[in-house]
Amino acid sequence: MNRCCIGTTFCFFAIASVLIPVDMRPAGAQTQVVPMASARVGDMPIVPLFDRNTKLEPATIEATPTALITRVGDRVRDRHAREWMFHAYDHYLSLYWEHRTVSIEVVDRVAKGGDSITYNFTSLWPLNKPNLRAFFRGIGTVAEYSHNIDSTQIDPLHYTTTIKYNPQEKRPIKIGDRIEIEFSPFLVKPPRGRANYYGTAFLYVVGQGGMVPWEWREEVSMAQKRKGASLDSFPLPEQAWQGGRMTLHEQYSDEPRARFQQMATNLAPINAQPFVLGRRLHHTDFGTGAHSEAGNPIYTEQVGKSAGIMLNAVASLATPKMVGPCPPPLANR
Repeated sequence: MNRCCIGTTFCFFAIASVLIPVDMRPAGAQTQVVPMASARVGDMPIVPLFDRNTKLEPATIEATPTALITRVGDRVRDRHAREWMFHAYDHYLSLYWEHRTVSIEVVDRVAKGGDSITYNFTSLWPLNKPNLRAFFRGIGTVAEYSHNIDSTQIDPLHYTTTIKYNPQEKRPIKIGDRIEIEFSPFLVKPPRGRANYYGTAFLYVVGQGGMVPWEWREEVSMAQKRKGASLDSFPLPEQAWQGGRMTLHEQYSDEPRARFQQMATNLAPINAQPFVLGRRLHHTDFGTGAHSEAGNPIYTEQVGKSAGIMLNAVASLATPKMVGPCPPPLANR
């Protein structure tokens, strides 16, 4: 367990079988495989985290006879991806864990010979005419899209919209088209906190399935001087996908401090809310219950949990540079 912050980070081990190393076996002995049911460490049995009865998460990319379906989780954001002048895209607003994550489903029928792409959205709180922006344009502002439409409400937590036309090319959508989207969840009278937000800028390539990490193809200094198509999103070269499909798009909001606190690009919808709940825990002082970021309430359930425990720090964010292991305690301390 990470001793920097009790209760925030744990190490788990899943062992399918226990092999006794060669140098520990009697001469001539055969490899021994100990069934999980009887595997032990000392007096403690080894219990698998997952087994044949574990319910698997839904697929994030699914091919059906009529569509290629992509599913991803998202969170609310303060501003837009390319607004370097505000530094307000990657940071987290107060109460980010309360009703402020969404699920996005992309139903790509063009990939299977159809003529449309449907976007389905699931929220944790009713939304007020949530807007979908698609096909980045960037001429009037660095947050301008060619396609802007209010989603149709199915019920208070489900919304949908379908597109067939590529306004950039002035033709029907076809395989290989790049479609950048941004979903804006506007909450209807949330219990507390802000109501209107923007979302992540995702890039989808028609016919491929899955969101793609992206970059713009202009030097930053030039892009900051002039607006336009130079800011459009293109897939990062795959050799730059250091995290595979988890890789983030290039950051253009000038927020280096928040770079390693983001959801993965391919985060499963089922994990979006656990991610922000876990982030809240990670940013909590286990002595006072205070959040590391202003404007958030005391986490009363965590108050006083550091009392009587030998810790180098009472919060994970008390570690150097907010990440990584704690330094060892000073001598004689």
